Amino acid sequence: DMEAAIPLGGQVAGRIDEILTAKQIVDQTMAGFDAVIANLANHYI
Repeated sequence: DMEAAIPLGGQVAGRIDEILTAKQIVDQTMAGFDAVIANLANHYI
């Protein structure tokens, strides 16, 4: 629904705190993934 897309985009824009490079986003995502996997390993292995 294109009429709803613009207001919803405005809500998300308010949550942006900083502009990151693609590398920074991937690095942060991978760091979070590693932390989750390590936590799972501690609980299930």
